[in-house]
Amino acid sequence: MEKQLLVPLLLACISLNIYATSVKTEDAAYKVVEKSIFKNKLTGLKADCIKYRINENAEQYEVNAFEIHNKKCGGDPSIERRMFGYLVDKNTGKLQTDAMRDDIDWDGDYHSIQ
Repeated sequence: MEKQLLVPLLLACISLNIYATSVKTEDAAYKVVEKSIFKNKLTGLKADCIKYRINENAEQYEVNAFEIHNKKCGGDPSIERRMFGYLVDKNTGKLQTDAMRDDIDWDGDYHSIQ
């Protein structure tokens, strides 16, 4: 009987994202953003052709992704192009991005993403 109650409770907790992971360092913010970028196929660039700038405030990290332009990655080295940004909630690990995606109508605002 207890097992029958435990499974629905566990599934409810997972669906409510109760087990969200806090993000407490810039390195951790970078890692979750990079994972999300490739999971969601936001760019065709390889990881070593992207650089990140991170700003921090009390509640979140702002992570901006830029194209690297050089011989290996291509492009004009005198131009630095921002591709998109992420907001990473420090307490919940929840991500938002202003990247263009197929699942939203792009308006330049930040929208939730996994």
